[in-house]
Amino acid sequence: TRETFARRFLYSGDPASDNYLLDRYSPSPSQLQGLSIEQEKGIGYLMGEMIFRAGESLRLPVSTTVVAACIAHYFYSRMGMLDHDFRDVAMGATFLACKSEETLRKSY
Repeated sequence: TRETFARRFLYSGDPASDNYLLDRYSPSPSQLQGLSIEQEKGIGYLMGEMIFRAGESLRLPVSTTVVAACIAHYFYSRMGMLDHDFRDVAMGATFLACKSEETLRKSY
């Protein structure tokens, strides 16, 4: 039924499955690596602040900046924070958001 499909899609606890979105009771990959929830939130806050400051300095539309933040947080829902530096992920997400939203900026 539709309800069973929605429940399975939204609350699958297996991050390796294709239908994984978010299960509020299963630990994130960063927590499996040993980070506490407070440390994970702190790194996520710093990353979001970095993305929004980069968006302001590049004069990006707010929609592009929000897409960049979503891309970065989605990346960390699949990968651990200890594996990849949050600065690299933030700038990579900003680059991808500019490409996907077709926000052009000269690099010279």
